[in-house]
Amino acid sequence: MGYTIKVDWDAMQSAMVSALKEDLEYLKKDLKKVKKTKQGYVWSLEWEEDVVEIKKHIQAMETVLKYYS
Repeated sequence: MGYTIKVDWDAMQSAMVSALKEDLEYLKKDLKKVKKTKQGYVWSLEWEEDVVEIKKHIQAMETVLKYYS
């Protein structure tokens, strides 16, 4: 059995933007941690590679947030 819930676009957009902002803050914290400890753990065990990937994802999320905000 399933349910259908109708949500207007503004409510959906608000929830999505809120979740993206929260995830972005986690990525920024991860970036600081990787740089500080020089240990990768998000996308790579090599900390330099991890920094590059985290920065790419931060930039992508910031671009998406600019579009929706």
